[in-house]
Amino acid sequence: MQLKFISVQIILFISVGLLAASGLYYIGTGRADSVEEAKKLAAADLAGSIQSFVTTSFQQRTTEENMNISAEYVESQIQTFSSIVLKNIQYDTEEIKEGLFHRKKSYLVTARVLKRDVARIFEERKSTIRTMLKEAIRAEKSGNVSKALKNYFRAFILTFSYPDSIQTSLPPSWQSGNARVLITEKMNDIFKGLSATVVKSFSDGDDFIVSLAVSLRDTPVSELEFSYYNGSEEDWCDVTDGVANLTLSGNFGATHKIIRPFVEYEFKEEMEQIKEVRQVYDFLDIPTFDNSFRLDVDISPFLICDFEVEPEGRQVYFIPRTTHVSVNTITWDFGDGSTSKMKNPVHTYERDGKYRVKLLVNEDEGLSAVKTLVIGKETDGKASLSDVKEPEKAGEAMPQHIEAAPRTDKIGGFTLKAPGDPPSLSALLKAADFDDFLELAKALSRSSKIIFGGANDFENRENLLCFVFDKETGEKLAAYRFRDDRYENLENGEELTSLKTRYSGIKVAAIWVEELE
Repeated sequence: MQLKFISVQIILFISVGLLAASGLYYIGTGRADSVEEAKKLAAADLAGSIQSFVTTSFQQRTTEENMNISAEYVESQIQTFSSIVLKNIQYDTEEIKEGLFHRKKSYLVTARVLKRDVARIFEERKSTIRTMLKEAIRAEKSGNVSKALKNYFRAFILTFSYPDSIQTSLPPSWQSGNARVLITEKMNDIFKGLSATVVKSFSDGDDFIVSLAVSLRDTPVSELEFSYYNGSEEDWCDVTDGVANLTLSGNFGATHKIIRPFVEYEFKEEMEQIKEVRQVYDFLDIPTFDNSFRLDVDISPFLICDFEVEPEGRQVYFIPRTTHVSVNTITWDFGDGSTSKMKNPVHTYERDGKYRVKLLVNEDEGLSAVKTLVIGKETDGKASLSDVKEPEKAGEAMPQHIEAAPRTDKIGGFTLKAPGDPPSLSALLKAADFDDFLELAKALSRSSKIIFGGANDFENRENLLCFVFDKETGEKLAAYRFRDDRYENLENGEELTSLKTRYSGIKVAAIWVEELE
């Protein structure tokens, strides 16, 4: 009779537990010889019930929205939500006596938590997202684009951790919709709405400073951060009160430089302060945004293109003098119908007279110099140069004569290939140092055989070539083919997963090349 009573008692308990689980509570049970062990088992059973609920919620959302969510990520969210909920466990303990004379004793513990507590955790996550969106809207309105993007992006990340769509509305339309979709549209709208105009530019030693007025849809930007390639390496710039100062350095092959600044919006280092955001960010492959804008800068004031002569009678040696100019091609017009594409040509004039000599670099009229060369009795047998303004420019200035210095040594010239006869890609692979590489790469780029630049200049680097140079010596260290997130050394077949690890302790520059043929 005693055994039957116990069985009935257990059956009644299970029935009541099932009713409770389907009502206000999630239930878990555990039975053991000690109360503490029974509590552990009950808590584990309860956690399983909650995890089943969270798992089902995320799996349903994954199916409905065709999202690519990994099992590891779902598990991380289960642990996050469960650990918070399980702080509010209520325990009921029942002593059970069994066996002859009730000498065997065990404990049945029931662990329960209100379903509304589980729902509250999700509501808190939703509230966090909406708070971030409010901060972003206020920041955008004040012109603090950095703060706006930071909060929009963090809210965007957290939408992936909520097992249902969140309804919200954002300016300027304020139409209600799925938060993740609206945030995506909003961030893209900000990136497209950014613009910058050059206020002034000037040379400062070996640097060229460009002051920009930055605005978002005609509203001055109070704060913004972006990275850009300054001509030699990646650099960072802050926009403060609508003004940004870019610093360009190195040599340039044209009078206009196209710069593509990349706006910072992730702020990964600051993300560490909000653990739930960082956790989701680390587990998921968060979609990226096209965060760049185009800037055309006139750098002609920074570039100097001139030439000198060293005469020996009617035989004249021509010497180009350039500053901050990356010379790819040179064309000389000696003014008597003769031309040359040598860097340091030697030309002999047949008779005395005045000759209009023109130097043209890189087929860019902005990189040219025109002077009058006088040979004859009026200069006592010495050649002299005087600056000449181009015909299209109004007004004639009095020429400033420059007497050529006597030649002291013979200058040997080298022939550059004409624009119609570019080097081959194999020549690029054989380039021993950065200067040779850059000269060949620009020639190939002009002939539409390659595109080259920094890592941020390419959305997809799969199958691109990557050339690594020592920044201090200019020596080429290696050339790689990038495939499947690995770098394959084209010379010895060595494979790397990280250039940073391979060249630790060495200052290097990596130039990426996309072949167009």
